[in-house]
Amino acid sequence: MTVRCAETRDGRTVGELEVAPFSAALILDRDGILEEKVRGVAGATATTPIVLPNASGFRAATFASSTPLPYVYVFAFAPLGVDGGVLVVVRSAQPAWVRTPDCMTPRYVTPGDRGRIFLSPP
Repeated sequence: MTVRCAETRDGRTVGELEVAPFSAALILDRDGILEEKVRGVAGATATTPIVLPNASGFRAATFASSTPLPYVYVFAFAPLGVDGGVLVVVRSAQPAWVRTPDCMTPRYVTPGDRGRIFLSPP
């Protein structure tokens, strides 16, 4: 299941947020799988490792001038000890989408019952 939402102003889309959980065997090549998720969306852009409380992953930013939302920010992270993670993609018309939801602020990532992942306040 993928959740997508967009913000429009004056009839134009100024930003989109896409959140998609994924399952993967993250035991043997955790970093490789997470990094490949980011590269699959951002292209061959260099990735940067990220560390959150109880989770790790990668992020990348790219610019695609030929699209209405040229600024693309991609995050793939997974809680430690869980065979799956979350892919988050933010596309925006400007380098900083002022209305980016608060859920993009780093939070504690905790595995819930039945493998669900929750973003909770610190």
